[in-house]
Amino acid sequence: MTSRSAAFALSATIAASFAAMAAEAATLRFDSGPYTQAFVTLVGSGGTPPVSFATSMRTTGTFQVAEDIVGNMDGASLTLTSVSLFDGISRYSSAVAPPFSVFSVSTNSAGIITGWRFRVTNFNASTNFAGFNRREFVSDFGVRSDSFSVGDDLCSPLPRLVFCSFVDLPSYSQTAAALGTGQQSLAVAAIPLPASGVLLLSGLTGLGWLQMRRRMRQ
Repeated sequence: MTSRSAAFALSATIAASFAAMAAEAATLRFDSGPYTQAFVTLVGSGGTPPVSFATSMRTTGTFQVAEDIVGNMDGASLTLTSVSLFDGISRYSSAVAPPFSVFSVSTNSAGIITGWRFRVTNFNASTNFAGFNRREFVSDFGVRSDSFSVGDDLCSPLPRLVFCSFVDLPSYSQTAAALGTGQQSLAVAAIPLPASGVLLLSGLTGLGWLQMRRRMRQ
């Protein structure tokens, strides 16, 4: 391979690596801060109480979004692609976007997240109840309030999925909340250098070697 063809190949590699890096999704790391409230509510009669939340617990985890996080975003809606959250009792993970979910963020000029709102709702996710359940995580920071809640609810039978904690069902509902603590956090997670970044470094190194070789020949 001649120096010219080698340079062309390396330039193509660098261009491809830039395109791949631009397409990479962002991973956001979340921490609710300690719960300030935790309670269980009887719904109907009978049933087995779930494992209760406690104020020593918190929700932590990660969200994967399709978009990059850039500067001066103002309540921008993001496409949630996957989620993994631990609420202090059980872990909820989904490799696809959960149904009935919304996610938006605001950033400053440096791309630091300054506010967000999200609602992540999943049916049949709970490990605390027997039967058909809804797990829901709701957070608001720097938009309308500073609040977070996670809830487990027993839902009415099919097809009325939107009705939860239905009074004619003998079971329990539980909720934990972190209200006005100012301790919530959401930030872009530090991740290892992706394969596209390694490819970019390899291409730049190769170009540098070709340039040095040309100078040695002159």
